[in-house]
Amino acid sequence: MAAVTTLLFSSPSTPNALVASRSFALTPTRSAGAALTRGLTVDRSPRTARTTRRGFGEVASVVNGRVTIIERTGAIHTLPIPGTAMDPAWSPNGRWLAFLVTPRPTQNSPLGARTTLWAASTTARTLRRLSTPGESANTFEWDPQLPQTLAFSETTSKGSRTSLDTVDISSLKKHTVLQVPFVTGFQWSPSGRSLAVGTVAYQRSNSQSRLLLVSDLGKSIRTLLHNTSSGYIPASWSPKHNELLYWTDPYFSSSIAADGLELSGLNLKSHKSWALGVTLTYSNWIAWSPSGNRVAVVVGGSRTEWDAARHVELCQLAKTTCSPVALPPHLIGLDPTFTQNGDLLLTAAPGAKPNQIAPSALGHVSTPFGAKTVQAWYQSQALWSLPRGSSEPIKLVGGGAHSATAINFGIVYLQADSLWFHASNSSNATLLQRHVGPPNPYRDTYYGYLNWRSQYTWHS
Repeated sequence: MAAVTTLLFSSPSTPNALVASRSFALTPTRSAGAALTRGLTVDRSPRTARTTRRGFGEVASVVNGRVTIIERTGAIHTLPIPGTAMDPAWSPNGRWLAFLVTPRPTQNSPLGARTTLWAASTTARTLRRLSTPGESANTFEWDPQLPQTLAFSETTSKGSRTSLDTVDISSLKKHTVLQVPFVTGFQWSPSGRSLAVGTVAYQRSNSQSRLLLVSDLGKSIRTLLHNTSSGYIPASWSPKHNELLYWTDPYFSSSIAADGLELSGLNLKSHKSWALGVTLTYSNWIAWSPSGNRVAVVVGGSRTEWDAARHVELCQLAKTTCSPVALPPHLIGLDPTFTQNGDLLLTAAPGAKPNQIAPSALGHVSTPFGAKTVQAWYQSQALWSLPRGSSEPIKLVGGGAHSATAINFGIVYLQADSLWFHASNSSNATLLQRHVGPPNPYRDTYYGYLNWRSQYTWHS
């Protein structure tokens, strides 16, 4: 049984009052298959309209390191979490919000230096700690079919073992699915019946790496791939159920992995595999079409995010072939996602050639990964679309628009560090939230990279 910590969503000055600092409202459309308007314009001042509960959902975002929830009513409140939040994600039914918490650098935290996993109830106004005291939570993922169940991995305080657990949020009943020396990653199958899990047992002369298919909460374990010189990292599972993408990490090298790993597809029925290209191990750089017949992948380049060799490729599963999305020559492609009608959305940004420390579009740069340089690069980005059946991408939103998520009546995207919503039937966008991200988003990047899409989550 996981330990439980319960807190009220309250204001320090009024302990029993729900924090609601400001509100906004939208009038959405319910047309699920509507195409996005070409050449969108952005209204830079927040718009207010009559609030409707139908169709519009909740938004949770990390704002200066804290989780802020915008309810269907338009009310906004911030969760009193004991640290800096990461990776918020709604449960399938929208009743729970899970997220990771790390202690702040200057904080003498009672949690120690470990990352912890929490879940917030949007109806009971409570917070629950899910990870085991004394252990460090790594990653988590909601069961796609059981709205109150999630899987997560955590490492013991001495770092000697990693367990993969499931937990029922309501009862806090915990089940250990697997316990191994190290879990490289895991992915739920779309049916929720199985987990693809990468494991490694490090040894000086003969390390053992496996890609496992774990079913029935660990009662059935099948080895898909096995190697003694390379590791396997599950990357993504097709909505068609039978195609699993994974990375191969040669020699178990984190240095090699930092510059990209071979991404392959494995058909679980035919057991045939095929190569999609070398990619960085970022989850937001892989996106499946709604049908699961196509997958968009960011390939090429080094660990530097603005490497000019980086681009988006669109792969056809039936043909096991990929072709690049043809952006203008000076632009690279990032953060692909699909709309419900199959249009591809992606972020376009200026790239830097091998002899450049930063894109020339940014002018003279003395510190390539300093906060000012990274901020200027994000402000130079734009959101583009490749309509289904077309080979000509079109520019949708400029002015620093990036990291879009398609929902059934529009898109949500960031412009610099502000979160915007654009309804399918509107020519204007609505500002949802400013200052999205960790406390210093442009300073604390990895060679320019920050997973902005993991800084917000939407449930309709």
